[in-house]
Amino acid sequence: MNVISEDHLAARDAEVAHIADLMADADRADAMGRHPIAQAVVKLHTNAHYGDGAMKVLAERMGLSSEASIHPYRLIGGLWATKTAFRAMVEQTNVHGQSPSWSHLAALARVGNTRVRGSLHRQMLKNCWTVQELRRACRECGAVRNGTGGRPRAEHPQREALSMLLKKCLRRNASDASRTKLATAINLLIETATADQLDGLSEALEMPALKVA
Repeated sequence: MNVISEDHLAARDAEVAHIADLMADADRADAMGRHPIAQAVVKLHTNAHYGDGAMKVLAERMGLSSEASIHPYRLIGGLWATKTAFRAMVEQTNVHGQSPSWSHLAALARVGNTRVRGSLHRQMLKNCWTVQELRRACRECGAVRNGTGGRPRAEHPQREALSMLLKKCLRRNASDASRTKLATAINLLIETATADQLDGLSEALEMPALKVA
């Protein structure tokens, strides 16, 4: 367990408070205006003096149930670290003269392969993809990084095992035990899924979008 000195703890909490204030004042439609937040999140995350729990502290400060909502800032800030690099992405427009939104760029940032990301970016502009269309294309390419920026999902060692369980449960003579295991796994995935994953599941099941009161 990492022991954080009082000075570093105070510095970490000050940075967390600063980021929380930036997020509170940010215009969701202003991608460039949100880039300084991404830079601050990366700085907080990469400071070895702050231990491993800095993102959790920030999520708690923001009243979030998990760190998933913060990950796009970290991915974008890490991929397009400078304002100039990020502006170059924002200023590229589609055939209708529309710039990519923050959500578009967050989806692209989750693609770990540079070549694949570039191809998706070009297709996004050419075809005027919506965020949902881009997310779907990113998932289909098989190079999407997980929520913590680790390995691509396609390399997860349990993927094949879960796929086999699903196929077994789809058989007419599937046992109750197999179906119970699958139901438990699905419930766990739903409870721990990120917003992007829930969107993808809804799309796959052709569920209508629900309005939050």
